[in-house]
Amino acid sequence: GSTRMLLVHPDLSPLPDEKKSAPASSRRYLALNGSALLLLLLALAQPQRIGALIPESPEGREIVMLIDTSKTMSIDDFELNGQRVDRLAVLKGVVSRFVDARQGDRFGVIVFGSTAATLVPPSFDRDLVSGMIRQVEVGIAGDSTALGDAIGLALKQLRERQALRPALILFSDNTDSNAGDLTPSEAVELARRMGVAIYTVQIGSDLFAEG
Repeated sequence: GSTRMLLVHPDLSPLPDEKKSAPASSRRYLALNGSALLLLLLALAQPQRIGALIPESPEGREIVMLIDTSKTMSIDDFELNGQRVDRLAVLKGVVSRFVDARQGDRFGVIVFGSTAATLVPPSFDRDLVSGMIRQVEVGIAGDSTALGDAIGLALKQLRERQALRPALILFSDNTDSNAGDLTPSEAVELARRMGVAIYTVQIGSDLFAEG
């Protein structure tokens, strides 16, 4: 007669059936692996939140305006509201309205008389440009007309800046150039070689014409 011992564990609750739990565990394992793989793919894709589309600024031009301030610009051959108005006053009004209407362009201003000088370097600040133009007075650069020098100065600025689609606009009373080192024909030829267009606006009438 041998003695047999029986050990009783304090918690003998039924153990889970391995055969029944195996499929559920496998499904959970596959789901976790699939989720991890999806998260990894998202991380590698580096998703980013993109805001609203920012519209591009319109591509403007670089325009240098040449304003004649010689003595003849004081001739009052215009009439406004029954009052005689000089040429420079009309010119300033025309130029200011033109600048205000040209959004996206960069403007520079050169005044010329006996000499040529930069009034405003090329700027997108249209309020500044218009404000400076309104302060221009006859004789500010001398009484004569150095047209060639004014064009030459403008071309020099454009060449140094390598401006995009440059243009010159000449506002003058169309009197002959009688001052400066560079003749108008020489300046125009230089502009042609550089591919810079020159537009002219005549201010005032021909004093020697009939009527």
